[in-house]
Amino acid sequence: MYIFEILPITKNRFADTLTYFYSEKLDEGQVVKIPFRKKDIQGIILSCIPAEEGKAFIKTLNYKLRPISKIEKEKIGKAELKVLKDASEYYRSPISLVQSIIFPEIIFKYLKEGEDTKKIDFYKKTIVNGSFEKRMSFYKNIIRVTFAKNKNIFISAPTLRDAKKIYEHISQGIEDKCFILHSSLTQKTIRENVLNIMKNKSSLIIGTPQYVFLNGSSLGGIIIENEHKNLYKTRLSPFIDGRIILDHYAKTLEIPLYSGDSFASLSNMKEVEEKKAKLERLENPKGNLKIVYENLGDKDEAPKRHKKWRVISESAIKNIKETLEKNGKIFIYTLRKGLSTMTICRECHKTLSCPNCGRPLVLLIGRDGGDRTFICYGCRNKFPSTTVCDRCGSWNLSPLGIGTDSVSEYIKEEIPDVKLEIVDSLSYDSPEKASRAIEKAFSENKILIGTEMALQAIKEKTDLSIVASADSLLSMPTFDSDERLMSLLDEIGNITQKTFIVQSRIEKDFLILPYDEKKKNKWIKESLADRNDFMFPPYFVHISVIGGVDRINRFAQYLKSKNFDENDINFYFKKGGPLTITQKEVVIAIKSSLYEIGNIAEQIKELLSQSGRDSKIYINKSI
Repeated sequence: MYIFEILPITKNRFADTLTYFYSEKLDEGQVVKIPFRKKDIQGIILSCIPAEEGKAFIKTLNYKLRPISKIEKEKIGKAELKVLKDASEYYRSPISLVQSIIFPEIIFKYLKEGEDTKKIDFYKKTIVNGSFEKRMSFYKNIIRVTFAKNKNIFISAPTLRDAKKIYEHISQGIEDKCFILHSSLTQKTIRENVLNIMKNKSSLIIGTPQYVFLNGSSLGGIIIENEHKNLYKTRLSPFIDGRIILDHYAKTLEIPLYSGDSFASLSNMKEVEEKKAKLERLENPKGNLKIVYENLGDKDEAPKRHKKWRVISESAIKNIKETLEKNGKIFIYTLRKGLSTMTICRECHKTLSCPNCGRPLVLLIGRDGGDRTFICYGCRNKFPSTTVCDRCGSWNLSPLGIGTDSVSEYIKEEIPDVKLEIVDSLSYDSPEKASRAIEKAFSENKILIGTEMALQAIKEKTDLSIVASADSLLSMPTFDSDERLMSLLDEIGNITQKTFIVQSRIEKDFLILPYDEKKKNKWIKESLADRNDFMFPPYFVHISVIGGVDRINRFAQYLKSKNFDENDINFYFKKGGPLTITQKEVVIAIKSSLYEIGNIAEQIKELLSQSGRDSKIYINKSI
C-alpha cells in the first residue's frame, strides 16, 4: 500500500493538499478521483511514499485515511508538475493558490494521456530588440522553423488587446493554424480553439502566459512579446510574474525562448552581458521621423506670476495646427488622467489627501463638461471641488501635474475650434471601445489625448506624437522609472511617422531619445553597474516579510546573528505602505544566484523558515 499527497482541483484557491492511500504505486502528476466531503473530485498526485514509511505521519492525521476512488486516463506532465512545485516554493505560497493562477481550469479538461517531453531541441534564450513590425517579421521565421518540426509555438502577450494585435500582424496565410486563448473569451470559443489545436500537427497559439501549459510535449518554442510590460505580473498576492514562469518552463522543456520588445529590459541585458542569452538587434531605421526635445524649464519658457503655466509649448502648438491643416493624425500622451495628479495647499504646503486611506486626491473634470471633482484611486471615494485643506482649513489650493483633462483644457484655449478625443479609463471601460473611439477620432480629424490605454489601442501610425511631460514617469517612486520612460519613448516613436515631440522640464542629458544608440548603450552599462552596487534587481531579489512587530523584530535579530556576507544578503525595515499599527515589514535583498526559481540555496530556505508561520512573504512585491 502507498500513501499519496494529492492536490485537489477545486475553486478554493487556498485548499490544502490532502492525503489518501491506494494499493498500487502511481506516478506523480497522475490525475485521480478522490472522495471529498460527499462527492468525488479530481486531484493531482504530488508525491508518493510506501505506507511503512508513512506510519508516523498517518498517526498525526485528525481524520480517517480514505482510498483513491478512481485512476483517470489523464496525467500532468513532469515538466508542468515541476514548474508548479518550483513556483510554489519560489513565491512562498500554497501550491493550490499557485495552481489556480498559472493553470487555467480548462487545462484539466483537455489533458493528453500521460505523455512526457521528448527532447528535440535545447534551451537557448534570444533577446529580440526592434520595432513591432520588425519583431513580427522575425517571429514568422521562427514559426516556420518550428512548424517544420511538427511542433506548436506559443506567443505570450500580457493582455487580450496585445494578443489580438499580434494575431492581426502574424496570422496571414496560417489562419487555420493560428489561435488566440484568453480568460475573457467565452468557454465555447476557448473549447473550440483547444480542440482545433489538438487536431493540428502544429499550431501557433497566442495568449496570456497560463495557456502555454495546454501544449505539453507538443511545444517547440516560446515567445514572450512586450516583455517590458508589468501587466505580466499578477495584481494580487503572491504577485506571480508570468515571464519568470515562461522562462522556467522553457528551461524545463529544453526548448528555445525568445523575449521581444522595442527596448530590451535591463534584466535581459544582464543575461546578455553574462553570456546567458543572445541579443538579436533588428535594424530599426529612423526613416523620416523628426524627434524634437522641448525643455519647458528653460528661462525663456519659465512662467511668470502673471503668465499662464504652459502645458504644451508654443512650437508644439504650431506643429499641431500645421498637422491639423493637412488632416494628419495627432496623439498626445499623458501618464495620468484628470486635471492634476496632486493638489498642494499654498498656505501649509500639505498634499490634499483622502481622509479614509491617506492617498493623494486627483482632480477630475466630468467628460460631459460637468463639475470638477476630487477622487481617491485607493478607495474610490469622491469629494467636491470645494474641499479645503484638512490641516489648516485653507481653500487656497494649487493643482500640480499634467493629466488628460489639463492638456485638453489648454489646447482648447490655444486652438478654440479644435476637436478632441480623450481616451483613458474614465472615458472607456474596455480596450475594444477605446480602439473604435480612436479610429473614429482619426477619421474625423480629432486630436487624440490619452494614457497607456490609448497608446495600446492605436492601430495606425500617427503623423505627430507628443509626450506632454516626460518628468511624470521619472517622478514615479520606483527604482526603474528611467527604464520605463525609455521603453515608453521607444514605443511611441515606433508608432510615429513624421514628428515626435518630447516635452520636459529637466535637462536633455537625463533623457535618452529613440534611435540614440550610443547614449543608450552607455546608459545600459552604467545602470547595470548601479543596480548591482545598490542591490537592486536583476542582480538581487527583494523578499518582503510582513508580520507582527515582535515577530519581525525577532526575525531581524536572527538575520543579524547569522553574519551573512553583506555582498550576498542584506536587509532593511520598510516604513509606510498598507500596514496596520501592529505590523512591521522587513525587506531582504538576496543575490539572485542564491534565489532562482527551481534552484534556491539551502541557506535561504532555512533563513525564510525562521520568519514564522503567521508572517506573509512576498517576492519582488513592489518591483
